[in-house]
Amino acid sequence: MEELKPLSKIFGLDERMVGFPWMVESDHQRLSEINLPENVPEDIRDYFVTIKNICLYGRFAYAFYGVAWSLTFPLMEMALRERFNPGKGGGKGDFRRLLRKAIKLGLLKEEGFSHIRRIRQHQVEMRALSDETGVAPFQSEGTEAYLKILEETMPKRRNVFAHPQHQAIVLPQETLLAIGFAAEFINQLYAAGADIAS
Repeated sequence: MEELKPLSKIFGLDERMVGFPWMVESDHQRLSEINLPENVPEDIRDYFVTIKNICLYGRFAYAFYGVAWSLTFPLMEMALRERFNPGKGGGKGDFRRLLRKAIKLGLLKEEGFSHIRRIRQHQVEMRALSDETGVAPFQSEGTEAYLKILEETMPKRRNVFAHPQHQAIVLPQETLLAIGFAAEFINQLYAAGADIAS
């Protein structure tokens, strides 16, 4: 059960992290490498940096990892709203509709996500190995339907965090991956030349 840290321990690592003090520097390095470009509105960049700081402070209060992870969904929703309704405080439209619009307009692409690029590279390597050895590679469904999967699952995940039934406890690495995903999502929305004309 989570408890308010005693005043005497507020600068100490969470007891769940005591064996991993080296991870603070490692996570700081990783978080410093995940950024949003200057053309992304300042409010979104500030929210993003706040999430990164919450993640970093997870070393001192472990539950912050779940908080940081859950905040990536409102961040992406905020980015969608601002992208389609700039300067209007987010404008109208629910997350699902805005996500669908971004996909339809080609603002989000499968290759814009690093984990999909890694999967594709692995598939190429497995096919090459198969050609060399004559052993058929493991058949996967591939990534062709990735944007469709995002369109169906992201609103559901967002709703889980918007209407929680329990506290989210996640691993530090999961939070770092979620922050990286959110950055790639937003960076695609605001990529140079990304056109939103219907």
